[in-house]
Amino acid sequence: MAITGGTYQSAGDAVGSPSYQQRAQAAWMNNAESVYNEVGTTPNHAVRAQFATKVLTGQVPVMNLLWAVAGQGATPSSTDAQLDTIIGSIWNALAGA
Repeated sequence: MAITGGTYQSAGDAVGSPSYQQRAQAAWMNNAESVYNEVGTTPNHAVRAQFATKVLTGQVPVMNLLWAVAGQGATPSSTDAQLDTIIGSIWNALAGA
């Protein structure tokens, strides 16, 4: 994912923040559970659910997930809702859907 919501420095600052790391990881897990449990008729569900399984089972490096969100402008002060929105907006691209 390209850095679109800030600078490389702001993304690096976010990824280096323990608070951001914990909250972004929690947001990824929450979103992965939601995607995995979505209705099977949801467009691209199979591919989305496959990626959710990889996130939930640790097959995707956590740092990659943290950078993906920071690259979209997340900061340590981003709200939980903002983190969820960012993750939702990049889920299909990361899943290959």
